[in-house]
Amino acid sequence: MKFQTGSKNDEALNAWLQTHVLECSWWQIGEDGSMPKAIAGGGAVTYTFTPTHAGLVIKVQCGCGAEADVTDYDEW
Repeated sequence: MKFQTGSKNDEALNAWLQTHVLECSWWQIGEDGSMPKAIAGGGAVTYTFTPTHAGLVIKVQCGCGAEADVTDYDEW
């Protein structure tokens, strides 16, 4: 199965990630220079694609638990 995102989904996703990385402790380099948890632990970002009869719901979740719905509902 293959899921594709559109340009509006990509823009929303990138905007959320760029903002979230600045405030999320998972993405911060430790005082000792250690790698961020997001990189060292893997699985930093989870993408969820939920097909519905109306359209495709796309959500992104950070390893810290923060989540954003980047669905382009105008497509529906």
